[in-house]
Amino acid sequence: MSARRTILVALVLTVSVAPAGAQRRAPRYVGPGSSRSARVPPGLRPLGPGFHARVKVLAPTRFDWAFAVPPGNATFPKAMADYVPTRTFYQAFVPGGYNHRTPQPLVLWLSADNDPDDWKNWDALCTRHGALFVAPYQAGKDVPEARRVRIALDVLDDARRRWNIDADRCYVAGMGTGGITASALAFALPEAFGGVMAIEAGRAPRLEPDLRERVKDRLSVALLTLKRSPGRLELERFLAPLLRDCKVNARLWAHAGEDALPSPLVLEEAFAWLEAGRARRQAVAVLFVASRIGSGGPPNDESWAQALLDEGAQRQINDATRTVGLMQWRAATTRFNGTAAAKEADRRLRAYNARARVSWQELYRADLQQYAYRQARAYAAYLDVALRERAAAQREPLVRTAIAHWSLVQEQGEGTKMGAEAKKRLEKLKAELARLAGG
Repeated sequence: MSARRTILVALVLTVSVAPAGAQRRAPRYVGPGSSRSARVPPGLRPLGPGFHARVKVLAPTRFDWAFAVPPGNATFPKAMADYVPTRTFYQAFVPGGYNHRTPQPLVLWLSADNDPDDWKNWDALCTRHGALFVAPYQAGKDVPEARRVRIALDVLDDARRRWNIDADRCYVAGMGTGGITASALAFALPEAFGGVMAIEAGRAPRLEPDLRERVKDRLSVALLTLKRSPGRLELERFLAPLLRDCKVNARLWAHAGEDALPSPLVLEEAFAWLEAGRARRQAVAVLFVASRIGSGGPPNDESWAQALLDEGAQRQINDATRTVGLMQWRAATTRFNGTAAAKEADRRLRAYNARARVSWQELYRADLQQYAYRQARAYAAYLDVALRERAAAQREPLVRTAIAHWSLVQEQGEGTKMGAEAKKRLEKLKAELARLAGG
């Protein structure tokens, strides 16, 4: 059966079972994914309909928040020194038609301010679409990114404990630094989200091949910016083209207005576009169970590693996805090292090398170089314009970033065609950097 036909079959099999207008039974609690009701402590019961200005996180997140922090984050140890999850609070909105028996959409909003004041822009959207809304306090632009990531995941998991959330319709959104963190979360844990809405700023997908494949298969990425915003150039010239080049479902909105935060109408248009990818995400989840974290908490390390092991084997059947399967086995060995499934994945990788002409390590290097090359080329297109438009003080950091991109290409193989181009580009960039430094 072709991959296209398989996807179509999966789409047919994936049906919505949400009864319109269903009501929640007040005295009993039906846990996410369960058909049986049970009594639970009052603190864990879902909050009723309406806006709740201050909701307390009841327990630390079950997500691997440290993995979600972008690699190489220098603020990591200091940022978390005095952090206590149960001292975290957030705003929440529960729509009037909320039904705990049916998974519901959620918007996780990361404001640029420590005291979010953006609910007015989301009110109409969440009310009309029956979407839950949560926004953490003390996660603004001055908070180190590692801490913002942890706060966001503590709030997300607290919401998953309280309400029945549909991972295919769970959208993380943010503006400015919030957009950067929203992208980091979605690209590190794509199984927990259906899409991301990055406003005025975002982040490129991570280097790990298995994560990039998951992002391509699963996520929708909405990029929003003011037409006259300084941030528009980077989104328009770098991030949007890079995502499209990586076959990620992405769209850019350049909207008119006075405020960087889009109007309710623009937000609703972007939300509807994210929702349109739901059927595709459901179809992928039918084929690959590990692509989605269902209701409740994330799987433990052993279960997740086993799911990657199984999916990797499933992808080995098709020549077009064989390398993807190998990269998933690699992910099991590195991310979940020490589990029984990781040890089996390592055995299978060694067995593959014993019979293959090209080792999985060489395939990994080639994949990484190809992605690094796409990043470097996209950033070069942005840099060509940015060097003309940015103030002199802003140009040196831009050139340094370009050097980092091309250096990664070169590190993966100077003898390749891409490596040779990287060498030439680096010579010119370093000369430009010396010129800028000399004033």
